[in-house]
Amino acid sequence: MQKETANFAQTVSYDRAGLGQSEPGPKPRSAKQIATELHTALQNAGVKPPYVLVGHSMGGPYVRVFADLYPKEVAGMVLLDPSQEAFDDWTKAHPDGKQKEVDAQIAKAPEGLRAEWAGIDDSYAQARAAKLPAGIPVTLITAGLQENVPAEARTAWTEKQTEWIAKVPGGKHLSAEKSGHFIQLQEPQIVINAIREIVTGKP
Repeated sequence: MQKETANFAQTVSYDRAGLGQSEPGPKPRSAKQIATELHTALQNAGVKPPYVLVGHSMGGPYVRVFADLYPKEVAGMVLLDPSQEAFDDWTKAHPDGKQKEVDAQIAKAPEGLRAEWAGIDDSYAQARAAKLPAGIPVTLITAGLQENVPAEARTAWTEKQTEWIAKVPGGKHLSAEKSGHFIQLQEPQIVINAIREIVTGKP
């Protein structure tokens, strides 16, 4: 997907601290810390703004916080099946009895993910307080297929995304009907098209 996007825009992807080939970063691993590190990395790499931010899953709250911290440097945003603080609220109000299973999975995860999980409440609070730069285009793409997710949770996940984007002036909401959570792998063209529309200003 990045190769195709590079046909019409400069592209940058990176491993967050503690993930992939990046060394662990300072804690706590909250959205503000992660956004600040991304900004520093872009500056050090000589990648000049404005930026179109593309965030998948928990990357959604992270890029929203980035946009709040550096509003003059953000030209638009594409959110891929993003995590929502309102859905986190919903899950806490509707426990499914699988917390031990989740904790076991997190315990086996890479150190970077464990650190981000430890800071997730702070990250959601920061995302809730974050403001989008006025007038930027925002596209949210929701996965149409949520396999192995209870129907009630699947409905709530979609509802919270729908409610959030409805509050964004001019926000666009798309559905990737053939995709599970990893839309960029299963339906990359819908993501490429969304990025191109923001970059070029043409549908």
